[in-house]
Amino acid sequence: MDDWELHLDESYNDAHTLCIGGFLAPRSMWDAIVKPWRERLDYENRRNAKKQLPEIRRYHATDVESGNKEFAIKKGWPRDRRKLLNRRMCEIIGQIGPCGIVVGGRIDEIEKHTDKGNKDAKETLYDICFRMVLADAEQVMRLRFPDRKVRVIYDDSNYGKYIRRAFERMQTDPGAVAMRALFLECIPGDSVTCLELQVSDLLAYEGFKLLNDAGKGGSEMRAALRKLLGSKTPIQITRFTDQNFQDLRQMIDNIKAGLPTDQGVISKLEVSVAGLTSMGLMMNNG
Repeated sequence: MDDWELHLDESYNDAHTLCIGGFLAPRSMWDAIVKPWRERLDYENRRNAKKQLPEIRRYHATDVESGNKEFAIKKGWPRDRRKLLNRRMCEIIGQIGPCGIVVGGRIDEIEKHTDKGNKDAKETLYDICFRMVLADAEQVMRLRFPDRKVRVIYDDSNYGKYIRRAFERMQTDPGAVAMRALFLECIPGDSVTCLELQVSDLLAYEGFKLLNDAGKGGSEMRAALRKLLGSKTPIQITRFTDQNFQDLRQMIDNIKAGLPTDQGVISKLEVSVAGLTSMGLMMNNG
């Protein structure tokens, strides 16, 4: 029986938006993606070697888009070549069709609903986004593959500590019983050697670009990503709004006051909030 793996990466800018994204797939599907992915990287490095240009260590969506670092023009990566590489990598994913999940929100919006003493609203948002990614993955598995378990692998380069702490909090969250039963473990990975994380980096970055554009609706965002990755790849996108953050705060207030969790809640929220009570979301004083 195939093991399932959820590989996750984050994409963000410090002033506005943060999102977590990645792909959920059985191990055999990951193998089918990784093989041509590695072959493409090897092909690009052979081209560079012929011109005595430096090799690339990994695919990194931000640098491919901007032409920075290993993908700089002076290192043999003009815009047309970068666009072609990105298109080819999207085709590789689209031909196999793993399940894509992206969750994000605006940092400046959640800051309005955090305690004055909370200096890291980004971690609060990261925690909530991670929980929603797991909730979305749990729903997929429960409805379609109820007898399987999932291993979570995350990029440990930047905010891996947030993932670790969020997963640890989930272990004591009374509302996360189903997720604890589903997810076997949550382990760090290196995106240089773990090609699966490079694949998820592409989705996290593309999701970030769409989520960062507040004018786009959910259906428009899904359509844009489907055009990029093909109709065979199912994608679930969630963007937390300011109203969602208000409702999360209300749900926490309700828990602490012994009231029904959804009392006074307007928007639909499927993420468990019991474990968020210590995360810095501020309480109403009334």
